[in-house]
Amino acid sequence: MSYTLETIIQEATDFEPSESKPHLAVAISGGSATGKSTLTNLVLESLGDKAVVVSLDDYQLDGKYEGFDTSIYRYDDPRNFQLQRVAQDLRTLLSGGSIQAPRFRVGTGIAEGTNIVESAPVILVDGLYAANTQLASLMNRKVYVESPLFGRFIRRLFRLEHEYRVANSETALRHSFGPTLAAHRRYVIPQRSTTDLIVNNKYSFPESVEKYNLKPLVDQSLLTSVLWQNDALVFRLGELSAKKLFQLCYKGKVYSQFNIEDTNVELLKSAVGSFEEL
Repeated sequence: MSYTLETIIQEATDFEPSESKPHLAVAISGGSATGKSTLTNLVLESLGDKAVVVSLDDYQLDGKYEGFDTSIYRYDDPRNFQLQRVAQDLRTLLSGGSIQAPRFRVGTGIAEGTNIVESAPVILVDGLYAANTQLASLMNRKVYVESPLFGRFIRRLFRLEHEYRVANSETALRHSFGPTLAAHRRYVIPQRSTTDLIVNNKYSFPESVEKYNLKPLVDQSLLTSVLWQNDALVFRLGELSAKKLFQLCYKGKVYSQFNIEDTNVELLKSAVGSFEEL
């Protein structure tokens, strides 16, 4: 059967628990900053009290796993997620029980107690590895969300700047094109071939402007060097006051700029050829 987002939402809306099928479990997986949580919230909004969400972000160890110091995947390494605990909690929900899910604040990297989650007819599992081999057999439907690399980077950048208030914006660049991209290629993409539906979440800069009420930092860029361009969206890389500077511009106006270290200049340049990669 061929699925669309509409048919999966309709299936969940129409779902009536039975003895043979008491619950409908839906995995929403995909790369970092592809829009998984936005899609999950959209589905949840349609279902109301009929559904609950289990977020894999809450099951993070914040690097407190054996091998973190040598892992090239860092925080996106599957070992950084308590996937066995997720599977155990999911089985409990599928049997009608309630769980005490951990509560993890991504911006600070701190686990903050637990959150009681009651079972519901529809269980939505949102996260990088929601369709991982440890969880896939528990799912009735699997959705994979993808988005171009440049869009994932911008979403992460604005998330850090405007939601988590991280002072060093360069962190977004280092993560997006370093460990996160490596983990995406090695561990996340394989889930794509096992899903019922692939959602291509095209990136829209105006949507980011609206979401964060963005205002240009300056009306015109002082840098003439164009690293990459997609229509009105431009990444510039140059030097100002003897420091290398990165700028994100839209329609000639600068919406983000920060100093960039030499090692990350090379990382950014090497990633340019992959910006359309899903």
